[in-house]
Amino acid sequence: MSKVSFTARSAIVSGYATVDYAMALREPLMGPTTATVVALSGDHWPRPGGAPLYVARRLVAAGHVARLGVALGEDANGDVYLAACRYAGIDIATISRSARIRTPWCMLLYHDDGQYTCLIDRGDVDSAQLGTMSAEAAESTDLLCIAAGSPRTSAALLASVSERTCVAWIAKRDPLSFPVGLMIQLAGRSDVIFCNASERGMVDEVRQSGIRSGQAIIETRGAEGVLVEQGSVKFRLPCMPLQIHDATGAGDTLAGEVLANLLSGRSLEFAVGRGIVAARELLAARSLRPAI
Repeated sequence: MSKVSFTARSAIVSGYATVDYAMALREPLMGPTTATVVALSGDHWPRPGGAPLYVARRLVAAGHVARLGVALGEDANGDVYLAACRYAGIDIATISRSARIRTPWCMLLYHDDGQYTCLIDRGDVDSAQLGTMSAEAAESTDLLCIAAGSPRTSAALLASVSERTCVAWIAKRDPLSFPVGLMIQLAGRSDVIFCNASERGMVDEVRQSGIRSGQAIIETRGAEGVLVEQGSVKFRLPCMPLQIHDATGAGDTLAGEVLANLLSGRSLEFAVGRGIVAARELLAARSLRPAI
């Protein structure tokens, strides 16, 4: 397969900048009860997370400049998140902070059957205005990656980028983050769409309103690997499944690594292969640690 045509070097990634509390339940929750949990995030609990951080880490690791179009509160969680960004070498100039909002946080409850429950406090960031520096950076960025987050910010960033900007959409079943109108816009403007098997039908439905030329869809299918489609080209890349409870960030890490390689001029097939490796490395590095 031929190489993609864009060789961008700067990126903006938007979405919720969360601090995550990942844990496993030792027994099912059934009615009023006290449940025992085990923390799953290794050395760091709580853990800075959210798609923007996972994606930006891979972009920076590949030598690109990554900025975040996110909002944080002036609170302890916001300090933790900023420290993680600085450690990863992410440009924090476009991050907005306000005492009027709370830094979003998630409680991720993993169940024995592999399913999980996500409890999120969005921290009122949906009401935050897009910062001036974010808007200015969007006008000249080579890549805009939009994940689940404030629809107001997503729409403003999408309206700010130029026609030459590569747009990537990390789809998610979250009607608050992705109202139908915004999804139609993203489906028609995105050069790359990431989704999983359960989200594919939703993506295909909004794509009926229009598809950007050369658009690629990268669909993760768990143990079945990753399905890639671009025009008439369709192929699947395998992956080696891991037995692990906490898969948080694996899909976003894959997306970040794919985009990092595409921005470096690699082929789509090579980029997805590297994304699979990066996601596996993230999961393999995690170990179980007791919460207390």
